[in-house]
Amino acid sequence: MQQHLRDLEEQKRKAEEERTRLDDQRRMEERIRKIIGESGMNKRFLERTFETFQITDQNQEAYRTCAVYARKLMNNEPFKGVNSLALIGPVGTGKTHLAAAIANRLLNHGTAVICMTMIDMLARIRDTYRRQSGASEANVVGIYEDVPLLIIDDLGKEAPTDWGIQTIFEIINARYERMLPIVITTNYDFDRLTDRMVPRGSNDSITAEALVDRLREMCGPVLLAGESWRRRR
Repeated sequence: MQQHLRDLEEQKRKAEEERTRLDDQRRMEERIRKIIGESGMNKRFLERTFETFQITDQNQEAYRTCAVYARKLMNNEPFKGVNSLALIGPVGTGKTHLAAAIANRLLNHGTAVICMTMIDMLARIRDTYRRQSGASEANVVGIYEDVPLLIIDDLGKEAPTDWGIQTIFEIINARYERMLPIVITTNYDFDRLTDRMVPRGSNDSITAEALVDRLREMCGPVLLAGESWRRRR
């Protein structure tokens, strides 16, 4: 009898935890819709799933790593001592597809995700400076800092301004301090990424170095290689 009551209490506790999780999830999704509009995932991103990824000898290890990462993240399980990934490799090798596949897997599971390029992220913040914007810079930056999973595509593709590097650093540092996961895709290894993140015309690399140091500690590297898929079409 006592065991039966304990089982019922445990079931009740788990049900309450799930209700709380879903309520938190709905509130986060509403914040995202109000401030930046859905998850930032355009149609091209939404069509990129693990099921549509073309597996080759060169990318199969990266595919497996990302699929396992997504599953572990959904189940709140540890992943190789890190909670974040850096997908690194040349243009057209499948980095963005795998990042979007992670996002879609978690979105289908009911986890809020924001998936954007660095350029689009900064553009959403700059849009708040317009008078008609309904959100403040703090609102948008707060969403990037709080969302359960943030994916930044093409980090380092365009060298940021002084404002841009400081803003991206603040977002990544906030997630670092809160131990919230992040996935980045980039064409550059960490050493070259530091150089890419130094603002043009600036000799001050301190913020770029601090940003990349955070990513080194947070992210497990996933290397992709091979010929660009775009050139094969």
